Amino acid sequence: MTVLARAVDLQAEIDSALKNLEKSCCEALRTIKRHKEWVNALERVLSQNGAAKDAGCADALDSAAEILSRFSDSMISKSKEAWQTYDELKHEFSVRALELSRLDDLYVQCRKLEQIAADLLCYSLGRLRRKES
Repeated sequence: MTVLARAVDLQAEIDSALKNLEKSCCEALRTIKRHKEWVNALERVLSQNGAAKDAGCADALDSAAEILSRFSDSMISKSKEAWQTYDELKHEFSVRALELSRLDDLYVQCRKLEQIAADLLCYSLGRLRRKES
């Protein structure tokens, strides 16, 4: 395969990875927003009614926390996979002495996904800490 042909293939791989990461970030943000609204609504009900009066709501809040924890794990895994893809493509570019700005775009998107995963993990851990208090 010629250098030019491989460069075109690498560009296509970057474009595909970018598209997938952008989709993952958008879906994650929508899911997080829905989940936070649900958790906030449950917390409002509990604070108004008291946990002793509304055990079903407390159970739903525990369920929400578990869902959030699993989603957080999923986002961490997606972030790790994104970074692995980035590293593989970066290596290909350096071996072939190619430079494409789209690789920088992929880096930025990996950072966004990583930040979403980190923020979600902090939120999840904060909920656990509040529950233990």
